[in-house]
Amino acid sequence: MIDALGVGGGAEHALAGLIPALGEHGVESSVVCLNPRDGGLQEQLRSAGTDVVVLGGAPILEQIRSVRKLIEQQRPDVVHATIWRSCLVSRFACIGLDVGLVNSIVNTSYDPVRAASLGIAAWKLALIRWADRLTIKLVDRVHVLTEAVAKEAREVLHVPTAKLVVIPRGRSRQALGWRSEERRSAIRRSLGVDDEAFVVLNVGRQDAQKAQALLVHAFVGVTETVPGAVLLIAGRPGDASNELEDAIGEHQLEDSVRLLDHRDDVADLIVAADVFAFPSLYEGLGSVLIEAMALGTPIVASDAPALVEVLDQGHSGLIVPR
Repeated sequence: MIDALGVGGGAEHALAGLIPALGEHGVESSVVCLNPRDGGLQEQLRSAGTDVVVLGGAPILEQIRSVRKLIEQQRPDVVHATIWRSCLVSRFACIGLDVGLVNSIVNTSYDPVRAASLGIAAWKLALIRWADRLTIKLVDRVHVLTEAVAKEAREVLHVPTAKLVVIPRGRSRQALGWRSEERRSAIRRSLGVDDEAFVVLNVGRQDAQKAQALLVHAFVGVTETVPGAVLLIAGRPGDASNELEDAIGEHQLEDSVRLLDHRDDVADLIVAADVFAFPSLYEGLGSVLIEAMALGTPIVASDAPALVEVLDQGHSGLIVPR
């Protein structure tokens, strides 16, 4: 179970990659999406033979009933839910059923920086936290991506350590490929970027969490120091798109900052970049950091706890305060 697929972010792409790998080990899977979303991931799974059901964005009680009915029909051994709403639906849908329930927590949802950046009212966050803490007791095993997320699960949601399992996301070396000058030059040519230009890359949907407007403000200093520097931001529009475009306009960086929208060639973009910049305010892991490390692109990232962990306390990238 997942909220939606579409073009997807880290959780969605992880699910799309996990199901074929499970199939190689004899595990049969089907997918339930709570909401529709444009993009190719659900069609990718369907074309590979995976059953994908999209519930159509119904009210949560109706979604619980629909999921419960599917579980009763399919009688799976395990129900695995990812992302908060899907996790909540799964907990109620599985009550009284003979099925194992696994929830994946993929973000530090209760980081104070998250509440501040999204402007979440204190009472609303407290209500969400209370519902989460109460219902997570219904889950058999809680999967988290990093020790940073595990710490929050223990301290905020009171999940017993024995119920937690830390399994980071991985990436396929075969899918990523290797760094080469030929690959770097080819993707730069396709983007119309000079071979000698200094290129900074960020990847992520245009949401407040990703702090891309902050990156644009910081990039002013780069353009003053390194003439001709280029900032590429790849990711679909989101709740911070207007703020991001305003920041570009404020500093008259239209010729230096390029918004690439969603891309299916992120690994190529990483190879083309001189620096990968990741200023996110909070993350559960930051899967694209693994890709940047694997492809040998230097990293500058924020000190969000999970990112510090992934970057080995700064040994694998430069860390700056959020």
